[in-house]
Amino acid sequence: MLIGHSCGGAFLVRWLLETNKKVKKLILVSPAKVPEGVNDPRKDLYQFELPKDASQIANKIVIFTSNDFPHHLKSLKMYKLSLKPKVIKLENKFHFLYFQTKTNEFPELLEEALS
Repeated sequence: MLIGHSCGGAFLVRWLLETNKKVKKLILVSPAKVPEGVNDPRKDLYQFELPKDASQIANKIVIFTSNDFPHHLKSLKMYKLSLKPKVIKLENKFHFLYFQTKTNEFPELLEEALS
């Protein structure tokens, strides 16, 4: 099982696609793909093609999302089309950062990881 947050999610998807590896479960939390702007230093990381159907990279793919930054919501649309994931939308978690949620607890993620 692999779990990636934000640009870590993009890294995992890209790595799985480029190496033709497959995992049992891939969990992405607010995964990125669309750069924040023209000067986003991560834009090279995001420069990979998502095939029409990339669901073969894992037996099960889950994405956690919330009321996130606009570029992450655009990324979510791209991942939904390609990865065919189970999408779990949680309210008011924003980008799942401590300063936004005011907690280190993420019971939904733990439950999904253990299931």
